[in-house]
Amino acid sequence: KASFDNAITLDPEFAAAYVQQAKANAIYRGSAEQILNDLNKAIELQPDYAEAYVERAKAYLWEQEPMNEKAALADFDKALELKPDCFEAFTARGKFYNWKQQWGEAITDFAKAKEVMPDDVTAFSFYDFYLDSGLAFLSQNMISEAVAEFSEALTRVDEINGRTAKERIVDVLTPIQKKLEELTPSSEQRIQLENGLTQINEFFSVSWEPK
Repeated sequence: KASFDNAITLDPEFAAAYVQQAKANAIYRGSAEQILNDLNKAIELQPDYAEAYVERAKAYLWEQEPMNEKAALADFDKALELKPDCFEAFTARGKFYNWKQQWGEAITDFAKAKEVMPDDVTAFSFYDFYLDSGLAFLSQNMISEAVAEFSEALTRVDEINGRTAKERIVDVLTPIQKKLEELTPSSEQRIQLENGLTQINEFFSVSWEPK
């Protein structure tokens, strides 16, 4: 964080420094007010800065209490107006739609994100993205698509912190368990999902078993 403070001191008109400082504050649990102040400043300095709108949308949703869904969606729209291939906007909005259980909208955003996925996406972002996409498919009973997404996510685990990856997989295991309980025993969908669960169990050496 000190490096961003220094960058702002050296060049108070450097919009990217405010965005990076806001992202650091979000990670280290800075105040919502400070995060939004930095992002507002970045947008004031550079009104066409798509990433700043994405980060502000995320702050409206996950940092501010109560969350401001209307403002967040407006910022996602603005980011995509400025940068139609903004991977971060599609993935962040898709995650929000998952949280809202608007699965169709989530699947649409994740599909668009795949079309514009940059080559330099980080391994954890890749992992996180495919887990979120898989959850959206799972909730729509699109089992084969969900299992394919979960399998794709596992291809990047060796490139990221294994403990963090294992902690995140819990968000997937619980919905899988619930979905297995809903599916007819011996049905093709249940067998597909059981196979996907087995793959995750073996990969992480966890012990969730279908009932």
